[in-house]
Amino acid sequence: MIQRNDLLGSYLSIIMYAIIFFIMPIFLILNGLRYFKYKKLVVAGIRPLSPNEYSSYALYNIMGGIGFTLFTVLFFFPNLFQDPFYNILSRFAWIGFLIILSVGYYLTKKDPFSKN
Repeated sequence: MIQRNDLLGSYLSIIMYAIIFFIMPIFLILNGLRYFKYKKLVVAGIRPLSPNEYSSYALYNIMGGIGFTLFTVLFFFPNLFQDPFYNILSRFAWIGFLIILSVGYYLTKKDPFSKN
């Protein structure tokens, strides 16, 4: 019989995996694109950055988002379904979703995350 703590730990593991490998890459990529499009950046770090470091930080955000996406595509999607066709289809669907989201965000006229 599965104990409640084991079940809770399983749910928390799944939630953390989803946050780190599915949601965080989206925010990293959009944060980098936001800087190159609107010159606005969310900086999350130990020390404050000077304005001449923003472009490299934005580029690192984009590369980190792509890296997390590649990790997810290579190590999560191969074991998602028993049929290999659906595994390949899910990989292309996830990458296609991220590409469409990124291009759509880059082509917007007004910053959707701006308060004004």
